[in-house]
Amino acid sequence: MGFWTDAKENSGGGGQAAYLPDGTHDVTIAKYKRTKQDGTEFRSRKGDAQVLLVVKGDAGEAAEFLTLSQAAAWRLVPVLEAVGLSLKELDAKGITLEDFEDEDFGTQQLVGQQCRVRCEHIEGEKYPKLTFMKARKPVTTPDDRVEPDEDSIPF
Repeated sequence: MGFWTDAKENSGGGGQAAYLPDGTHDVTIAKYKRTKQDGTEFRSRKGDAQVLLVVKGDAGEAAEFLTLSQAAAWRLVPVLEAVGLSLKELDAKGITLEDFEDEDFGTQQLVGQQCRVRCEHIEGEKYPKLTFMKARKPVTTPDDRVEPDEDSIPF
């Protein structure tokens, strides 16, 4: 092989990161983008605002488009819950779906947050289907456990 073909092969293909394979992965939300490279906003076919959410894990990265409309808000809810945001607290603070149309706000809330995704590549689709879940809690090892004080045990 030559220099350029080796470089392409080592890059994961065409200079892009490798896609997450099918399965469940621990990931970090890496990007929250409201605009394309040319500066125009992402919009659905119906004209609703959209966001491109990029997640990265050890096995690669994947992207998910989310439509920011009342009818499609149910698609953003699992993302918010997966990163540990309380829907009740968001309601109490008066945070609405429209707040997530602001790229800076969405970035502040989500980028850098960890969660898990189940990734499923569907034939004919450009992007894989992602199902967002809360990150696994670390397993407690015997060395991490705190032994109770024998005087504090009531029996």
